[in-house]
Amino acid sequence: MNIFTKSLTAALASSVVVVGAGAFSPAYAQDTNTPPANPANTENPAATANAGTPPVAAATSIGSLADLPQDGDVSLTVHKFSNNGTPGPAGDGTELDSVADLGKPLPGATFTIERVDNINLRTQAGWIEAEKLAKGKEGAITPTLVEAEQVTTNDKGIAQFTGKKVGLYKVTETKAPEGHRATTAPFYVALPMTNTDGSGWLREVHVYPKNQKQSEFGTKTINDSGTRVTHNLLRYTIVQPLEQRARTAPARKYYHIEDLYPADRVEQGKYFNQRNGASDVHVLGYMRNYHYNVVDDGKGSLKIVFTEVGLRKLDIESRQPDAKLTINVNLAVKGVDLTGPVINRYNYKEVFEDTPPANPTPPDQPETLPEPPRFMPRQPTFPTPVEPAGDPVEPPADVDPQWPVSWFGQVNIRKVNTSGTPLDGAEFALFDCDAKGNYNPEKYLWSEIIPTEDGVEIQQLRVNDWENNAPKDASNSFYCLVETKAPDNYELNAQPVRFQVLKGNQEETIGLTEVVFTDVERNAGGKLPLTGGKGILALILAGGIALLVGRGYSIYSQRRSS
Repeated sequence: MNIFTKSLTAALASSVVVVGAGAFSPAYAQDTNTPPANPANTENPAATANAGTPPVAAATSIGSLADLPQDGDVSLTVHKFSNNGTPGPAGDGTELDSVADLGKPLPGATFTIERVDNINLRTQAGWIEAEKLAKGKEGAITPTLVEAEQVTTNDKGIAQFTGKKVGLYKVTETKAPEGHRATTAPFYVALPMTNTDGSGWLREVHVYPKNQKQSEFGTKTINDSGTRVTHNLLRYTIVQPLEQRARTAPARKYYHIEDLYPADRVEQGKYFNQRNGASDVHVLGYMRNYHYNVVDDGKGSLKIVFTEVGLRKLDIESRQPDAKLTINVNLAVKGVDLTGPVINRYNYKEVFEDTPPANPTPPDQPETLPEPPRFMPRQPTFPTPVEPAGDPVEPPADVDPQWPVSWFGQVNIRKVNTSGTPLDGAEFALFDCDAKGNYNPEKYLWSEIIPTEDGVEIQQLRVNDWENNAPKDASNSFYCLVETKAPDNYELNAQPVRFQVLKGNQEETIGLTEVVFTDVERNAGGKLPLTGGKGILALILAGGIALLVGRGYSIYSQRRSS
């Protein structure tokens, strides 16, 4: 095998094409990394000593440089495929008979090729310099790049560069197709190359770099069916597909999911229980403070950042084509004077190593991970990786991500008497109830609601006609206010007051809902007859005394007259 063939073979195996000197260069005709053609001959030491030495006649092959094609008679064809699986066999510069196993042809990839002007492949010295540059050897020249040409792959994933001069070319993928990453590093190709049997020049060179398909942007949903008032939880679920990774592919070196919450409406961090593992953030199948750390800036950005052991687990999980992350984020409703939509978004950032692993686990051996602790650590076990530069992945511009939206309104409670005069001192409890006002007295939503003259009593109450990011039939969905303490000298309201908070066609804010309670005075304002007691005894005694005084005065008057 010559240097050209070996370099190309090794490079294609790692998705980087490198081309070295050709078979018509006698100094590199022998592959120095393969055994000599003739094994050691212990009976003829002289033969052994000369076994790896090219015959003198080989020097005449330098004359074959004169047989190089003319300028304009060589070409490069790039065949682009999308494939996240295990790399296929290495190419040799020829067109493959079948591409069925290479993946899906990928249109829209843009390649730029540039000729190295300060290397002349019509000389032996030029081939030597080409090999140094292509392999990154010490002493390689700094290339002078000229004659840049840019071509985008067609619907068959093909980009053709025709009519090129003989020379060494640098090939760069300058733009990846939508939904893919440019995973092929810039590489060098000699035009022409040696053909497969070493007998001539390959004027039309074919290369088959691949793109990693980025994972599809996932989904975010909400379960707010159990959410009613301030401090209740909004329960979000993110399902994010993982980009498939072969064992021989570059590993992940950074990964995070960023939950983008409206900090003026919701908050996190108050519902995390260290003992039982209940958490406001949970990644299914992964352990917090071990596989991932949670970083919340308190301003609307909550990042789930995977640690070194978490990244390794991600890689192993993503060997399969349909691997996904499922993340639950629970956020508490804040009691604020706002009634616009509560919208929650997310993005993610994924960065890979530049080179494949040096010693990947063989395919016939299982990939293993350290055993995680039995219980979730109270503090992070591993440091949070530093975030690399670059923008996170957002949903495609032409796709509506259907971000989850919740709606909350405010309720003002007015307590008056039959004349409309406001009353103080009442207290209420809030319940879910049906259209007939039936409710479970043991399941209140809020107790000890005390009406005030200024402001609203219930800052956040979820609308009845919108649930789980969709309109809802509210014909049997109501709230009931039940008076638990009446103002002094007034009767408790005999019936709970049934009401709704409705979104309807409102798209910006939810209008204020007002609930009026009218209380009547005790005994409907009437006076009850006296029924005895200390009060009537005093009257009887007073009357008796008056009678005695009157009788005494009468007797006194009669005696005086006599």
